Amino acid sequence: MTTVITKNHCQWMSSIVAFFLVFTILYFPGNMLNAQTLYNIIHTSGTAQYGNTSVTVTPGTGTTQTVIVPCMGSRYLIGHGGAYVNTYSFSLSPASNHIRITLGAAADGEDFSFSINGQHHILSYNELTSAPCSGCTNPFGIDTNGNLNDTIGNDFGCILIDITEPNIYSFAITHLTALSSGSHLGVYFEEDTTAFIKQPFTDTVLCPLQTIPLVYNTSFRFQNNNTFTAQLSNSSGSFANPINIGSRTDTTGDTIWCTIPVNTTPGNGYRMRIVSSNPADTSLDNQVDIRVKAAPQGVSNSSNSPVCTTDTLRLNGSSTSTGVSWAWTGPNSFTSSAEDTVIANTAMNHAGNYILTATLNSTGCSLRDTTTVTVHQTPAKPTAGSNSPVCENKTLTLSTSTTTNGVSYAWTGPGYSSATQNPTVTNNAASTHAGDYISTVTINGCSNRDTVTLSVLPKPAKPTAAAPNSPLCAHQDLQLTATTINGANYTWYGPAGYYEYTQNPTRNYMQLNYAGAYYVFANLNGCISDTDSVVVVVNTDPNVNIYPTPGTTICDGQKAIFTAIPTNGGSVGYDWRVNGVSKGVTTTSYATTSLKNGDEVTCLMVSIGTCATTFTDTSNAIKMVVQDLKTPGVTITADAGPSLFPNEPINFTAVTQDAGTNPKYQWKRNGQSVGGATGKTWGANANFLTNSDNICVLITSDYACPSPDTALSNCIKLEIRLGVEDIVRDNNIRIYPNPTSGTITVTSSAIIEQITLTDLLGKQVLSQTGGSKTVHADMSGLATGVYIIKVNGSVAGRVVKK
Repeated sequence: MTTVITKNHCQWMSSIVAFFLVFTILYFPGNMLNAQTLYNIIHTSGTAQYGNTSVTVTPGTGTTQTVIVPCMGSRYLIGHGGAYVNTYSFSLSPASNHIRITLGAAADGEDFSFSINGQHHILSYNELTSAPCSGCTNPFGIDTNGNLNDTIGNDFGCILIDITEPNIYSFAITHLTALSSGSHLGVYFEEDTTAFIKQPFTDTVLCPLQTIPLVYNTSFRFQNNNTFTAQLSNSSGSFANPINIGSRTDTTGDTIWCTIPVNTTPGNGYRMRIVSSNPADTSLDNQVDIRVKAAPQGVSNSSNSPVCTTDTLRLNGSSTSTGVSWAWTGPNSFTSSAEDTVIANTAMNHAGNYILTATLNSTGCSLRDTTTVTVHQTPAKPTAGSNSPVCENKTLTLSTSTTTNGVSYAWTGPGYSSATQNPTVTNNAASTHAGDYISTVTINGCSNRDTVTLSVLPKPAKPTAAAPNSPLCAHQDLQLTATTINGANYTWYGPAGYYEYTQNPTRNYMQLNYAGAYYVFANLNGCISDTDSVVVVVNTDPNVNIYPTPGTTICDGQKAIFTAIPTNGGSVGYDWRVNGVSKGVTTTSYATTSLKNGDEVTCLMVSIGTCATTFTDTSNAIKMVVQDLKTPGVTITADAGPSLFPNEPINFTAVTQDAGTNPKYQWKRNGQSVGGATGKTWGANANFLTNSDNICVLITSDYACPSPDTALSNCIKLEIRLGVEDIVRDNNIRIYPNPTSGTITVTSSAIIEQITLTDLLGKQVLSQTGGSKTVHADMSGLATGVYIIKVNGSVAGRVVKK
């Protein structure tokens, strides 16, 4: 082997030698990756054996050169040009799942590409690790093509590259940069672990379902999450469709317990092997043919489970094969060699698994089947009850109970069923409901029962209630009767808390609140009849009241009519009396015109039918007031006139005699009624009246006995002074000019103290003081019309303003 050391390499070679021993221990120990061996490939071409792996090295073009003093286990120099080999290819058999490449003393700008199984491998930074070499840096990066690159300005670069992939059969490293120098290259691989079936293998005759131990070893320790699986071939030894027959999670050798499948076809060429999961690997087979004998086919067993205590347990076996021997085993050391067997009077301890073993007599191979028997406790016998005997039309109920908890209930009877523990059969019992009723309690399909017999008693006939002396009056005794029902007891009840338990009771001294319905029913053998009732009427004592028409006050000789009003009288008769003396009148009313002041009128009533016996009552007494007849009268007076000046007011007053306290008035003018003049007094003025009017009043007396009831008063005849000569005559008063449009002059033979002017509505419109016999008054400011002038307070006449 030729060792080449370049100029650049010598500068740090001495320090590398010292470091290498430490580095090899730290980076390439035997305990790497679950203690599997990491082999350093040291041959430069051709094929060599490393452990169980055959490795072929194929260098590229150029001269193969080796490193004299290895850095990080380097064995090769890789470079570009004729002085170095630019590519190294490696083939592994069997494949590896982990390779490691070391590069050291790389110059600036050197590039390296990698391929796995003929495909370009794109590097990731997770695959790069700094190398702790003295004088060596880690300037490497990954370019855009996924290649390794030593960056500019960093000579002596060092790097570790770990690539982990399943089934690495080949890999290659290529130097890409045209530089005169080369880099140190180290190549390692991790050999896959392998499982081996321990030899010699001696379990060569087996039955279906037979369990055998498969002992195995491993060449190296597998990873922690690895599973070993044992597989069975077909009867010709082919693993084209292997059957898994056992497995074990482990990393080193041990034992896998395997079971031959029940449906394995008999044959003589079966083999076994082991496959692993991490790493994936397949062992050699067991190297010896295995014979699998025939077993009985279609073996099964069954039972009538679940069963209840005291029932019979039936166990049944079957097989499609002939020439089979049978063996049963089960709880309580149960055994039987019969294909079908029974256990009578099952108890709770008979529950459990019953195993049937069927052995094919010709091969001695057996198959087993298991059936699980469940035994349920039969519930305790229920206690059935009812409210029997019951009466017709009453409620018929059932009841039941058991000491077993959690049961369901069911009742059956004559045309009846119910799933209720304590049901109501009917609310209207009849003879058809009588008979036996069965109570069944069930839990887990197990039942127990009890029977109760129901009787329905006939309902007694309904008694007829009567009250022979009803209606009756208060304080009398009530008699009640009921028709006879042989052997029955009676119950009466009625108003005011009345109860009596005889057939024909008497209720003494009746009160008004004792009236109403009285009920009776019969009780025969505890059965109650329908109820009958009678309505009892309790009347108040009959009484009579009388009232007069027109009233208690009448006029002397006026007819008075008295009417009797009976209460609760029934059939009655009357006797009218004045001052206690019978008048022989027996009708409902009594009329007379001969009453005197102070007479008292009464009526005696005789009542039959309201009470149990005849009853009499005397009415209220009416004391009469009889008044004398009076003739009304009226006179009138006036506070002015009868001679009146124009617009001069006058008031009339009426005075009545024997007309009562509040007579009615109607004033009349010339015999005609004056509207609204209905008071005791009436006032008017001369403007409303006319000359020669006759004023009088008609009254209507409110005295009880007027004769007649109206009276007309005396009449007052009026005189209205209108001419100039009339004015002149009165104190020689003169008013001129009249009509006027401005000032008027008033003269008098007497001193004029004041003159006033009022309009026709009586409103004063002008006042002028005097002090002499002549006074002037300016009317120019007044409206056109007629005005009344007063001199010294007395009306002197009219003045016309034009």
